[in-house]
Amino acid sequence: MAHGKPHVLILDEPTSHLDIDSREALIHAINGYEGAVLLITHDIYLAEACADRLWLVYHGRARQYDGDLEDYRKLVAAADRPADDGEKQVAAAAVHAEVKPKHSKYTLTRKLEAAEKEIEQANQALARIDAALADPDLFTKDQKRGESLLKERSHAATALAKAEASWLEASEALEGA
Repeated sequence: MAHGKPHVLILDEPTSHLDIDSREALIHAINGYEGAVLLITHDIYLAEACADRLWLVYHGRARQYDGDLEDYRKLVAAADRPADDGEKQVAAAAVHAEVKPKHSKYTLTRKLEAAEKEIEQANQALARIDAALADPDLFTKDQKRGESLLKERSHAATALAKAEASWLEASEALEGA
């Protein structure tokens, strides 16, 4: 992973020995970080303040967990019950997370925000490309650049359509939640 130099932070229990002010500063730093953050924590406050995706690790497998932290608390509480009943509930939740995800308001709100950001980026790209394509001499000066811009515009328009569809889907699901 270090060879490709991705923008990824892996934090394992980062708040273990921090005071309250340092924890707040860490939360702001994580939320302001432009790359991906893999956060391993038992600190519910930190997870609620920073996480936009949760993963359930169970029996050596990791699956995206579409519930919120309250759903996860209930799952853990069920696992603390007698072994036979708790194990069945955890296994059922793990299968449920894989087969039919439950979308919490938190998850839907994050999807809505992500779609809005993608829409904004696609619109900015389209505006930039359209401004370049507005040059009447573009294709006579540099035909390859013109063709490249047309391909870029097609990709940006497709990205915009997908983002708008995601936004609509999340918005409708949020209204129904």
